[in-house]
Amino acid sequence: MTICGVLQYVLPGLLVGYLAKKSPMMHGYLLGIATTALTYPYGAAPGQFPTTYIVLYTCFVAGVWCSLGAIIGDHVRSLKANPEN
Repeated sequence: MTICGVLQYVLPGLLVGYLAKKSPMMHGYLLGIATTALTYPYGAAPGQFPTTYIVLYTCFVAGVWCSLGAIIGDHVRSLKANPEN
């Protein structure tokens, strides 16, 4: 994944982690899976369709990156709530 690809998943994960009060990691993972599964670039010709393994692997990697962003967003929210830490 390129830097833009990583930021494509980490930045939305940051937002989800910051906004989700309970289980931000799960919300981030589900966001990564949903964005990949729904927006995966399918080709117009039948020969360009990706295999199931490529889509599943990409969903897994995107879920991990979004979860990382969600963890960071949750950490930032907790630092704002408790500034003495």
